[in-house]
Amino acid sequence: MAESVEIFANRALLPHGWATNIALTITPSGAIASIKDNSVPPRGQDQIPLLLPGMVNTHSHAFQRAFAGLTEGHDQAGADFWSWRKTLYDMLRQLTVDDIKNIARYLYIELLKGGYTSVAEFHYLHHLAGIEEVPGLASASAITQAAEDAGIGFTLLPTLYRHSNFGGQDPTPSQKPFIHDIGGFLELLSAL
Repeated sequence: MAESVEIFANRALLPHGWATNIALTITPSGAIASIKDNSVPPRGQDQIPLLLPGMVNTHSHAFQRAFAGLTEGHDQAGADFWSWRKTLYDMLRQLTVDDIKNIARYLYIELLKGGYTSVAEFHYLHHLAGIEEVPGLASASAITQAAEDAGIGFTLLPTLYRHSNFGGQDPTPSQKPFIHDIGGFLELLSAL
């Protein structure tokens, strides 16, 4: 059975502000059991110079990681939001639910490596798996599993899209993966 671990830091940002010579006791589950200031580490114990709380990514669209870099460039004359969106739609036609899970897992591991400890995922890929009993449940479950596999804190934010653009315009065929009617969306929320 794993035991608690003590971590020492020269400086740490705590809820009340900066503190020095901090000892943190971390439980086997990763929870902070105690924080003590004015602590001296045992001889030979490493001391972290600076300890900060983990960051939270409050607005993620994990699947978009798969086309990062495909729409940026100094040689793309006339590139704008609409050309970006077309590239997004073209990519989406090729993705499966397994692809979504793998892309999300990769992104969540990158976030952890960058100091993020939690992510809020805006889920709106409701129709990627074709005909489902509850549209969006397979992709939502895949994204949730990806976060669990990566070990990052996770909040799923199911998102309702009903229109193509401002003013209630009808969706284009390329926007079908995003669109939900209110009844179907409520069914998804209930299933989740």
